Amino acid sequence: MTYSTAGTYTVILIAQGQSGCDDTITGIIMISDTAGLIMPNTFTPNGDGINDYFQPIAKNVGNFSCAVFDRWGKIVFEFKSTSDKWTGQSKNGGNCPDGTYYYILEATVDNGKPYKDKGFITLNR
Repeated sequence: MTYSTAGTYTVILIAQGQSGCDDTITGIIMISDTAGLIMPNTFTPNGDGINDYFQPIAKNVGNFSCAVFDRWGKIVFEFKSTSDKWTGQSKNGGNCPDGTYYYILEATVDNGKPYKDKGFITLNR
């Protein structure tokens, strides 16, 4: 289930085993309407349809920009918005080699509050 509205929800998971044993667990989750930004740390652009691109997961984020650098400090990709996706190709269209890349981002969150972050991404075809 997807919760698109802020609030507190009770969730129930019911599992049935092969031998007929049932088990139930109940939990409470809270969904916030504040801003959030998650940067995944690895992706595998191998065309299998799973994790084929690097893209931020954002909620209520504005004025987003992010540069991805190779190990020599050369920019290989630039995000202009959170809807942009890096597919593992360089600016000239060639495939970037497997390895670790570095990103630096700037954004505004929560109605204009500046946010900066940096981190590493692993590209592994």
